Amino acid sequence: KINKNVLEVVKELWNKDLGIAGLPKREDREIPSYPYPDMEKENLTQEQKEEIKQWKYRATFCHRENVKSRSLRLSTIQIINTADNFSNYDEIYFPHNVDFRGRVYPIPVLLQPQGNDLSKGLLIFAEGKKLDENSVKWLKIHCANTYGNDKVSFDERINWVNENIEKIKNIVLDPINNLNDWIQADKPFQFLASCIELKGYL
Repeated sequence: KINKNVLEVVKELWNKDLGIAGLPKREDREIPSYPYPDMEKENLTQEQKEEIKQWKYRATFCHRENVKSRSLRLSTIQIINTADNFSNYDEIYFPHNVDFRGRVYPIPVLLQPQGNDLSKGLLIFAEGKKLDENSVKWLKIHCANTYGNDKVSFDERINWVNENIEKIKNIVLDPINNLNDWIQADKPFQFLASCIELKGYL
């Protein structure tokens, strides 16, 4: 089902147009204006020509970033809208395709369990399971992994979570005012989701 807690945070970040945690800006970058529109090319000084050269670099960069962000923006809007549309259902199902090698893939393209960080963060199992001591250990390891502490031993990952438990609680209580504590995670929305589950257990 849809993780409504994460969805509310995603919608707020999207509406504020902050362009953080992997979410694109809602509008294109403004392409800088040509510095000397009224001057003939032959009348330009060497300094002005150099300024135009720098302008070309900046304008090209902005144009390329805009082209890249448009497709990301479109997919992000579709993921958020799909999650919003399905958020009222207690259970949702993903049809899967099995190829000739036996590999299994969800058929939906954007919002799906094998999607990007946003997609995975917005999904949660419809049937929850009670956590025991062993499963809490793995939840803490997952929490550390999604933050980016995935190259150290399991014990070090668990210790990292234990040392940051107050910060994790604060993230869940007020994710918007504690943005700096989670948006720099490797997988920010999956990290946020794991923080929510961990605080729920505690």
